[in-house]
Amino acid sequence: MSFWLPTLVKASGVADPLDIGLLSAIPYAAAAVSMLLVSQSSDARGERRWHLALPGVVRAAGLCASVAFADSTPISQFRVLPPAILSGAAAVAGRALANSIGSVSGVVSPYVIGLIQTGTGSTVNGCSGWR
Repeated sequence: MSFWLPTLVKASGVADPLDIGLLSAIPYAAAAVSMLLVSQSSDARGERRWHLALPGVVRAAGLCASVAFADSTPISQFRVLPPAILSGAAAVAGRALANSIGSVSGVVSPYVIGLIQTGTGSTVNGCSGWR
């Protein structure tokens, strides 16, 4: 999403580059605030699983909503989960796996979205196949 978000905003009909930038910044501002609040809550309660699962469900719903309304313009927890449920070398390996998955997806997804846009003429199908 970080690579394609300005393109998606522009495709929704926003023409001014400043407006595209400001609209593209909204998810990151919300993520920063949410990350701080969820992290504080997780640390205060000593609970990791629900503090990972619920934001994940919210992110998935937001992605689905962005596809459903594509024609209009309206994780820090992931890194703390392995040590919370694993110990020793397994916790280190779990954290390394989480970082690897994130890195690989950041490299692969722009190419996949580009192929989908070239093949279909739309970036919407890169977010969901149900539309």
